[in-house]
Amino acid sequence: FSLAPNENATAVFRMVLRTSNALCSALNLTNHARIYSSDSLECRWDNNETLSTVALPAQQNLLRLNVQVPNTITPNGIVDVILNYSNLSDLALTHVIVRNVLPYPLRVRAINDGGTLLAPNQIQWQLGALPPHASGSVSLQAQVLDSAFCAPMAIANLAWLSSEPRDCDTRDDTSRAATTILASPLEEQARVLVQDIALRDANGDGCIEPGERIVAQIRIVNRNNRNLAARQIQFIAPRAILSKDWPLTLLDLTPPVLAPHDTGVATFEFVINENDFAADTLKFAGSITAENFCAQDYEVFAADLRFCPQPQVALLRVDISDDNGNRDGLASEGEALNLIVVYQNLGPIVADSVAVTITISLPGFSFLQSNQPAIIGLPVHLRNRLAVGQRDSVFIQVRYDSFAPSEQVIVLSSFLQISAIAGPQPTISDQIAIQHDCYARPNPFIPTRHPKGVRFAPNEGEKVQLFDMQGNLVRTLRSSQTWDGHDENGRLCDPGLYVWKIENACAGTIVVVR
Repeated sequence: FSLAPNENATAVFRMVLRTSNALCSALNLTNHARIYSSDSLECRWDNNETLSTVALPAQQNLLRLNVQVPNTITPNGIVDVILNYSNLSDLALTHVIVRNVLPYPLRVRAINDGGTLLAPNQIQWQLGALPPHASGSVSLQAQVLDSAFCAPMAIANLAWLSSEPRDCDTRDDTSRAATTILASPLEEQARVLVQDIALRDANGDGCIEPGERIVAQIRIVNRNNRNLAARQIQFIAPRAILSKDWPLTLLDLTPPVLAPHDTGVATFEFVINENDFAADTLKFAGSITAENFCAQDYEVFAADLRFCPQPQVALLRVDISDDNGNRDGLASEGEALNLIVVYQNLGPIVADSVAVTITISLPGFSFLQSNQPAIIGLPVHLRNRLAVGQRDSVFIQVRYDSFAPSEQVIVLSSFLQISAIAGPQPTISDQIAIQHDCYARPNPFIPTRHPKGVRFAPNEGEKVQLFDMQGNLVRTLRSSQTWDGHDENGRLCDPGLYVWKIENACAGTIVVVR
């Protein structure tokens, strides 16, 4: 434009600020303007241009969402969920979306205001544009699932709001509304009750014997107002309580479907295959519940059935000793050895069939005599009948004409078996060491009593082995040597009692200097 001398003029223009997001922090805009002439030269430029600044305040919080639900809901009741939304800013918002997730056990009954169902319990409303400072609401209707509530149940409805531009402060874009489903009236609470329980043994004598089949019958009542199928019933840890749990089999539930207030019988079967002497009676116990039934209506059941009295036969003595030879407590060549086993019925009833087994570890003996005519050698397998309190014994005498150098001890062992079902009782043993002229049995010694060490002088081909009292090999010496208390790895052994033993060939004279 043109300006006459001393003439003033005004130029006006408009700018539009477009952002892809809310102003999460304040923004300062600077405008730079300059005036110049094309046909004359300006002499002074100090006032031909200007800078101006415009400040845009931050708009961090754009949206607010508030969800209304009642404080309490009745079982099987209907609840209205109202979602209130607001645009708090001076901006026109677009792509505004409200979403809501219903908690279990609520289910959608009706959706208002154009909402759509995204998933069984998730609803969405696409609101589109929302002018500055505008507000509104959408709603839905939900219903509590048909179920029994044994106690109040706290739940929370979750909803959130989004838009373009996106909000900087999202704390109030989300709403979590809590409510409580009240407990069902007692007359409406589903219940399954145990009326009684009975234990029955197979032969009907009222007590349990090893290997006898046992049947447990639990009579239950359906206290619900709808049918109860067998597949809905759960038995929790039913077991025979002894020193171990025994496998159980659920035979059936009769009838397979219980009508309201009807009675049925669940039948279990199990077998105890060995005596349990830790108890006098068997206790069968557990609990029962069912689908959609109240947690506090876990019904506990228990019943007892006594054990039939059982024979209690025990080994009182198992002994091997040298007889009328040198009586040095060692087994010598040509010397008679006495084997004695004593057992007794300590139980309250007759033991009809007691099996006694006797074995000896070293073969090559000669059988001399026995107090039992049926015994003509070893091993021995006797079967006997013992009255209450009766004691019996087995005496056997044997002789060894020679021993090999490697043979050190003779072990006598015996065990009892009262019945095939119960299984054998623990084995009890006794032993006697073998006397050799040139083959010494283990000899104990205490190294700390020999401050200069313990000197061993084995013959050619022999070795001396040193053991601790736990049977661990500590050191092996193969020549005339003084043991200084160190093991094979050079570590100093602990003070205490040790054992030495000579191994391998047995010839010549053994010299041990202690």
